[in-house]
Amino acid sequence: MKTRLTFLIAAIALMATSFGCKKTNCCVLPEETNAIIALKGSDEWRTTGYLFKYNTRTDTVAVVGSKGRDNLTITIKKSGNKYVMIEATFYDLTGDIINADYALDTSKTNSFETTTSTSELLEGKFNLYFKLVHGDSTYPKTVVFKNGLFRIRWDNLPPPGSLGG
Repeated sequence: MKTRLTFLIAAIALMATSFGCKKTNCCVLPEETNAIIALKGSDEWRTTGYLFKYNTRTDTVAVVGSKGRDNLTITIKKSGNKYVMIEATFYDLTGDIINADYALDTSKTNSFETTTSTSELLEGKFNLYFKLVHGDSTYPKTVVFKNGLFRIRWDNLPPPGSLGG
C-alpha cells in the first residue's frame, strides 16, 4: 500500500510539473501592444513597434521597429479592409550612417497579412527575406525574419527626430 501511495504521489507531481509549465514561444504576443516580434535567423527579435503615417490619413503607413543597430520598415497600403505590403527594408544603422542596406529578396516568398485593423489597433504577421544591397563583406548576405507578428496602436507614433518620424 505504501508503494502504491508513493507511486501515486510521484505520478501526480510529474503531471503537475509537465502540464503546469509552458515553454516560452518566441513569436507570441501575449497581450503586449506596440510590439514587433520575429525570429531573425534563429534568434528572437523583439522591439517596440511604431506606425509612421505618411500623411494625416491611414491609407499608407509604415510599421517601424529598431533593435540596437537593426532597423526594419514595412510600408503598407490600405486595400479594402486589409493592408498589403508595398515595400520592406532592413538596414544596419550607426547614428545617421547606414552601414548595410537590405532589400526584399523577390526570389523568395515574402508574406505580410493584417489580422486586425480597427480605428485603435493594427495587428498582423509577416515572413520577410532580405538580401544585402550595400555593405561590405562583414555583413551577412541575407537576413530573414520568420513567424513575425506585430500589434501596434494607431496613436503609437515614432518619437520626433527618430528615423521614419
